[in-house]
Amino acid sequence: MPASSRRAPSRGSTASAARPSGKNGAPTRKPRTPSPGPERRFAPTAPAPRKAERSGPIPPSARRDDFIYGVHPVQAALDNPNRIKKAILFTPQKQKLFQSYVEENDIKAQTVSAKDLDALLGEGATHQGVALYTRPLALGDETDLRKAKGLLVILDNITDPHNAGAIIRSCAAFGASGVVFQEKNSPPINGTLAKTSAGAIETIPLYKVSNLSRTTSTLRRNGFQIAALAADGETDLHRFQPEAKNIALILGSESDGVREGVLEKSDVTLNIPIIETADSLNVSNAAAVALYECRRHLLNKNRARAIKESLYL
Repeated sequence: MPASSRRAPSRGSTASAARPSGKNGAPTRKPRTPSPGPERRFAPTAPAPRKAERSGPIPPSARRDDFIYGVHPVQAALDNPNRIKKAILFTPQKQKLFQSYVEENDIKAQTVSAKDLDALLGEGATHQGVALYTRPLALGDETDLRKAKGLLVILDNITDPHNAGAIIRSCAAFGASGVVFQEKNSPPINGTLAKTSAGAIETIPLYKVSNLSRTTSTLRRNGFQIAALAADGETDLHRFQPEAKNIALILGSESDGVREGVLEKSDVTLNIPIIETADSLNVSNAAAVALYECRRHLLNKNRARAIKESLYL
């Protein structure tokens, strides 16, 4: 049959000539439109933490270490004539407790919320609704120690503020005449120490020295007997007989105890006898026991000396 006699495609026919071709003449498929899925919902963005209010008497440059917080520490700081107080912040619930002091001493005050104090002092500060903005305490030095008498406590490498605070509290309870810190390896004298000492840092003299060995030599020349508390001390604490009117008691860290070089500078090493099944005492607990015993020994010795001297009047 002649080529001209081929039948033309009928109307509506799906002949390949009418379709777009892909590779090798294969028909091209129309891309599918993705069907809409379920609507995605996003959680709202959490609001940024609220910043402490600084529009009152507290400048933006104030740091956490510039504050004493907690009811007893603040009361002790307010009663300390040597403490410079700049301003006090309290919640409405604590205003009545501190308002009279504010009025009598003309100190700047601001009522704030507990959340404001949380933001100002940071996590872990148990402020009890009050904070005092203040300058750091003035600490004594080795020259000032020449005037010290009685029972003095020296902290050797004790850096934990909770242990140091508890020791200072015991020092105040048992009539110690002061606490000596190192310039290095000691806790900051701040609100945490004030809180853990229950305000005792305001009632007992604090000193900072650069060299404990030199300090012990200075104290010995000024009439102190140097006693170091150690787990393997040579003398049981209850058998200790002071040879001087004054005692400087050295306490070491829980991990290392009193350093070897400092032990060598002591006149006597003391131990606290405990039962064999017990490993050791926390340094703050050991300090309380040692302070009680040292004070008792000093009182007995000085009382006996006073009686003896009175017989020769």
